[in-house]
Amino acid sequence: MKKEIIKRLKDWFNGKQVGPIKIQLNPTNKCNLNCISCYARGKRSYNPKEEVTRKRYIKLIKEAAKLDVLYCDICGGGEPLARTETTLAIIKEIKKQGIIGAIMTNGTLFSEKYIKKLVKIEWDHINLSLDGHNKEINDSLRGKGTFDKVINAIQLFYYWKKKLDKSDPHLSIYSVISRKNSRYINELVDLVIRLKIEGLYLQPVVVREGYGQELMMDDKDIFAFKKILDIAKKKILKNNINSNIEFIDQSIAKNSSKIINVIKKDNKKKQAVMGMTISCFSPWLMVTIGTDGMVGPCPPGVDFFENCNIKNKCLKEIWYGKKFNQFRKRIIEQEEMACCNNCGSMEVIENRSILKAIMQNKKCTRK
Repeated sequence: MKKEIIKRLKDWFNGKQVGPIKIQLNPTNKCNLNCISCYARGKRSYNPKEEVTRKRYIKLIKEAAKLDVLYCDICGGGEPLARTETTLAIIKEIKKQGIIGAIMTNGTLFSEKYIKKLVKIEWDHINLSLDGHNKEINDSLRGKGTFDKVINAIQLFYYWKKKLDKSDPHLSIYSVISRKNSRYINELVDLVIRLKIEGLYLQPVVVREGYGQELMMDDKDIFAFKKILDIAKKKILKNNINSNIEFIDQSIAKNSSKIINVIKKDNKKKQAVMGMTISCFSPWLMVTIGTDGMVGPCPPGVDFFENCNIKNKCLKEIWYGKKFNQFRKRIIEQEEMACCNNCGSMEVIENRSILKAIMQNKKCTRK
């Protein structure tokens, strides 16, 4: 995937327009949980009348395939499985079009029948939210009974993979890190190893408009977090677990709710490597589609373009259109935009990962 990302970035910066690598879909804002670690806490608005129709999603995925989209991420918004049949229809079409698919889920709404279907069609990735290595920590953040439900879903996936002799889907844990769980990262890694989970991805908590302030790590927490991360990195490497942990540092933990400070610092590294300052690669690589059909270059809740909606425009028209191109130009010109202040640390971490791949590619090219 990283090789293709580098290729498409090169094409764009050499004047050739190419399709996005990834589209991110948000089928619904409805959710069965009210996690205090969720960015949408206290602000989720659910209006089923605004949701994109199942029929339009099917057509959209076909449009994505024609643009050579390689990866489709189904997330939220809310909980995708709260819109069960529409999400399943999206999943089947993604597989039909030969696109790699992932679903981000809180893992509490899986039925055994649904799990069996996903294994049978060899869905690619299941990304499960889990904020603690045990009931006490996880359930205090995500709600009573959530830990057991997620563990049960994991066990059912492995049961049906073995029974049907399938290697997919790959399972990963996504964990929001806060002062309530930051000292237990190693225990979480141990759980991942014990359950034979393929991936572990961490995101320091983001506080917006005061919500979740009690979860922010103080200087003492961050100091301890750094030491714990160093040990966790070694365990992850030793056990061949896919992770973003190598790109997380004290700066991201401290500035997770003021990520623009990290973006500015990282820009200097991009300038040194690329000869140009690109605060974010997303506008050249991905499309996010909101629950109501609005389209933008940023993850959910950050920025959507006015008058860019898949309900009345095709994906190709939007991707190569005026709004996206203006946004790309503003990024290159280093214009500081309001949406960048609201960016999440996961996006900064992904940008660091891409920059590392570019650096490695340059070394290989020189050789």
